[in-house]
Amino acid sequence: MRRWVLKELYGSNNLLDKKPRLKILILGPYGPESALRRLVDVKEYLISRGYESTKLAKDFNPEKMTDQEVFEMSRELMKNWADALFFFFFAESVREGRLIGVYDEFVTLCESIPEKISKSVVFIDKDIYKKLSMMFRGRITCFKGEFDLKVAFLESQEDTRKKAEMHAFNLLVSLGDTL
Repeated sequence: MRRWVLKELYGSNNLLDKKPRLKILILGPYGPESALRRLVDVKEYLISRGYESTKLAKDFNPEKMTDQEVFEMSRELMKNWADALFFFFFAESVREGRLIGVYDEFVTLCESIPEKISKSVVFIDKDIYKKLSMMFRGRITCFKGEFDLKVAFLESQEDTRKKAEMHAFNLLVSLGDTL
């Protein structure tokens, strides 16, 4: 049914054929363990929905790298591998002060890879937005308007999955001819 609806809307199965090629890089906190489970859950859900090229940065084996190599790998993946960047900010990570890595990755995007901002989505647990720094919230507000950064506020893990899929589809539509 869904394939038929898409075919009627877009005139072909072309978008569905491109779905497995859309490279989505998931960036988020790996601690505490519950945050990592949420990231893996989103990745597995997107893969099950046909977005087969969805990866966590962790999937590229950073455990065997130095700190500098991890930073350079993350920047390289964002700049040259990924078609879409999904940044996740979870409540459980805020409570444990575990968001520094994903903050750094988001700042790298904004300062070094501005051409990818419009292909990025920031997912934030609804209850923690006001707990994030004013500088970070200001950056999000600025880039939403100026560079079409997308922001999704999350209410549950099911909501997280559905919003990730919705944004993946929207990016697939906007990037369709370039995939």
